[in-house]
Amino acid sequence: MFISNYPQPRIILATMSIASTKDFIEYFSQAENPILIADEVHRLGSTTNRIILQLNFKEKLGLSATPERLFDQEGDEALKAVFGCTPIYDLPLSGKVKLSRNDDKEIPILGKFLSYYDYDFEIVNLTEEEQNQWNKITSEIARIIPLRLKQNEDFKFTNDKKLLNLFIRRARIQKNSQAKIECACRVIKEKYPENGRWIIYCDNFKQMEAIANILRINIKYVPILIYHSEMSQADKDLTLKHLESQPGIIVSIRCLDEGVDIPAVDGALILSSSTNPREYIQRRGRVLRKAKGKKKALIIDTIVLPMPDSKHSDFLPMVRSELARAWEFAKLADNKDVPHRLWRLCEEYGVDLNSDAQLSICEEFEE
Repeated sequence: MFISNYPQPRIILATMSIASTKDFIEYFSQAENPILIADEVHRLGSTTNRIILQLNFKEKLGLSATPERLFDQEGDEALKAVFGCTPIYDLPLSGKVKLSRNDDKEIPILGKFLSYYDYDFEIVNLTEEEQNQWNKITSEIARIIPLRLKQNEDFKFTNDKKLLNLFIRRARIQKNSQAKIECACRVIKEKYPENGRWIIYCDNFKQMEAIANILRINIKYVPILIYHSEMSQADKDLTLKHLESQPGIIVSIRCLDEGVDIPAVDGALILSSSTNPREYIQRRGRVLRKAKGKKKALIIDTIVLPMPDSKHSDFLPMVRSELARAWEFAKLADNKDVPHRLWRLCEEYGVDLNSDAQLSICEEFEE
């Protein structure tokens, strides 16, 4: 294939799905002193892709905004065994870089390479039925965990299929809250700017269709498009091309999280409540790409909270996860009033963002 007596070095570009095939591995294993550069390196930790790591690379470089594999200890350890436990270079969104080796001045990432952004959030409350479902699942989780710990002190939640299923079912109640549909319509009516190019992130197909339909009925002056993995590639390309050249709104599910570049997008409404950093960091990244005429982006999040008269302690895991994600968005945003509003919410619900933000990621389980 690419192994020959030709003496010059060569570069092979391959997707991970191709590079992990038996034929590719067989041929590439004949290469002498190969070097690996892996973009979105966290994907190499999957069961299928990690076969690539068995090759004897002379040098390895992995690139990722989110290198950790949440709730996949085996995959995470496989990556660390090859690339090391700690990144050798970490460039946060708040960081600065020199444009060349000879420069003395450091340039901020935001503003130079990525757009500035404003962040806002809308609070939506669970319905009585949703809250009852949440309570029922939470009680079952609280019943099972002590039993598991009694059986095994080293018990890990991620290895228990029954518990994982309960956490996933509980997370779906947040993600699919009925109040989000009305919220989406209201936000678009009030905050969608003339000539805006927005993405609405939904959790599943049913929610996506419901949002798209209600927007088409109530907001006739804005083109409403959908984007999902079951569309043909031609339809996907046409949808993205439209948003690059014309104002409109794309209502989508997870397929726009990673690997899709739409610099013209200047707004996002996030309805899918995710505590997985890979998801919400990728979503923010879609909106922050620089484009001609684009001065600033707007990110609007939906924070799901229990009904106002609920006992707050029963819903602390949910509140922690929602506020921790909001804090990650808010602390680098241009508008500085939002962090103050978040801290007031934290006081109301007894959440300490300094200590609870990381804890929240361990409490909420994603699919």
